[in-house]
Formats: sequence, structure tokens, C-alpha cells
Amino acid sequence: MTTLTSNDGFVEHYDATKLRKSFVRSTSCINRIHHAREELLSGKPVLLVDDDGDEAAGHLVICAEQARVGAVSFLVRHSSGYLCVAMESERCRKLGLPPAWESDAPDRSRFDYRIAVDAATGIGTGISATDRARTAHVLADEATVPADLTRPGHVIPVAAAPTGVLSADASVPEFVVELVRATGKNPVAMYGAMVGEGITSLPSRRELLDFAAEHSLVVLTHNDIRMASAHRDGRSPEAAVLVEANDTVSIYQLDCVGLPTPCHVVAPAQLRQESEVVVEVRQVEGVAGLLTGLSTAFATASSTDTVTVYVPSTSRLTQILAPTLVTRALDAVGCTASARRDNLSSRRAHLPAREPVAATN
Repeated sequence: MTTLTSNDGFVEHYDATKLRKSFVRSTSCINRIHHAREELLSGKPVLLVDDDGDEAAGHLVICAEQARVGAVSFLVRHSSGYLCVAMESERCRKLGLPPAWESDAPDRSRFDYRIAVDAATGIGTGISATDRARTAHVLADEATVPADLTRPGHVIPVAAAPTGVLSADASVPEFVVELVRATGKNPVAMYGAMVGEGITSLPSRRELLDFAAEHSLVVLTHNDIRMASAHRDGRSPEAAVLVEANDTVSIYQLDCVGLPTPCHVVAPAQLRQESEVVVEVRQVEGVAGLLTGLSTAFATASSTDTVTVYVPSTSRLTQILAPTLVTRALDAVGCTASARRDNLSSRRAHLPAREPVAATN
């Protein structure tokens, strides 16, 4: 099986070996998430690394509900000491945590910080590791009400955007919340930013990895969390919707969390038995690009064993989601052992219309 990823004329070829390696990487991501989950459940910190930019950014993360005094003390000693607790924005609203700045549309280039808080009872000054662990527990407790917190305090709540980790502007709050969600605990995470040896720079990736090795920390990346989230959200067969079908060609719609619009799959109505199936994952710009691509694929699919997946033009996310998209496309057309054609949604979707729409006979 071969997949092709196309964007503005650029085509990347995936032979069977390369696709298999993609799945191996996916499995490795999920294994790291599982290992991190076990550490978080035991109250230990993990190291989250984002090295997509010019510098590697590292954050020590613990599950707020499981926060131990020793773990919080570790964060204070080995991070900037500016400890934040990330949670869903709806929870911030329920706890009466207003934004730290006044703005109708917060700038997503900076985090959605809320007014700092302390636990209302069971603490001293609020600054010690013991006090901040207590505040983290209160913020994570479902029974907590606004009166259980005092403002201002020494722990900074941060609201994670509801768009999640597959959004193009996802940042640390979204990733740590998604990571803690994997533990089954309330998705509330305490974290602190790592600092480098230089007084004006972030730590290098080498520094972060050496630190993790010295302290036996599990290391995972933003892409690990993205990949695990994509696999988790891509399992539902109800997400495959038959759009159009005739004797030769079928079109399905796949909803994929993180992509701005649904994906569309074009395949021959009957794939030849024991033939090599070629899957193309093609990026298209807008409705016009989608309709043009579908028209071409609809005209040629019946004469080949090619399954074409059209996705919105978001190259970074497409690369992350490619293994999941390929698997779901093959599930939709009945090419995998796990495919259950009868489980596909009986709903019929409609292709987006271009104005005006030409009538056909």
C-alpha cells in the first residue's frame, strides 16, 4: 500500500515500509503517553517538551488531583517557580476565576491566565510547596466552589482553549490538560516552565534530556499528545458518513477532530480482491479546491484501485494525522479486518455547494 500526501504540487511518497514506520511512531507515542499516565497517577512529575521552534521549551507537569508535596517542591526547585494550574475554561467559569487582563478577545499568543488563588483553608501563607499542593487539590476537586478559594494568591490558574491539542494554536495549557485527561482524573494539571543554564535563554533539548535522565523523568512531546488524541478520537465508525454512491464510485465524509472541515474519501465501489490499494491523502484549499478534486477523483476512481482522501490544507496536522486518516479511509471502504460496513452511519451528508450550483441532468 502506498500513500501520497500532496500540497501545492509537492508529493511525498509513502511505500509500505514508510507507512509501517509511521504506525510504529504512532505506537511509540501512545506507549509514552501510557508511561506518563502511570507516573502522573503515582504523583510523580513528567517532562513535556516542545521543540518545534528555534528553542526547546520544557515544562514539568503533575496531575493536580494527585499532587504530592514532594512533587510540588521539585517543580519549585527545578522550574522557574512560577507554578500554574491549567484547566478547561468552563471550569474556570464555574470557580469564578476571572481573566488576569480585560479583553473581549484574548490574544492566543499569550496564555489565558486567570487571577491567582490560594485555598481558603488548610494553608499558611500560600507560598510553600505544602500550601501550593493544597491549592492544586482544591482546584482539581469537583466539589470546590468559588468560596473555597481566596484571591489573589500564589497559584496561577490558566484556562485551556476548548479547541484542544489538534488546533493550530494549541499551546502548553491545552497539552497538559489533555495529558492529565488520559489518567482518568479531573483534567487539571499543575506545571512550571524549565529554565536554562544561561540567564537569557531557554534550555536546549540536550539540557532537557540530560535533566530528565538525571532525575528519571518520563519525557514526552506535544506531538506525542497530538498523536494519541488523534488515534483516540478517530476510532468511532459513526464518523464515516456515506455522501454519494453509484455502481462505480462511493464518496464518504470523515469528521476528524482538529481539522477545520471534514475529510472526504473517494473510492471505487468495488475494490478488486487481492489487488494493491493506493491511498492518496491530498490537501485542498477551501470548497472550490475540494469540489475540483472530487470531480477529478470521481471521474477516474472507477478505473483504478485508488482511494483518495481530501483534507483541508493544514500541512502540519495532516502529517501528524496521516496514519489515522489512512486507516479510517480503509475502514470506510471495507479494506481492513476491523471494517464493519454495517456500522457506518445511515445518515447522508451533502457536499458543500459552490454558488451558483450548475444544474445537472
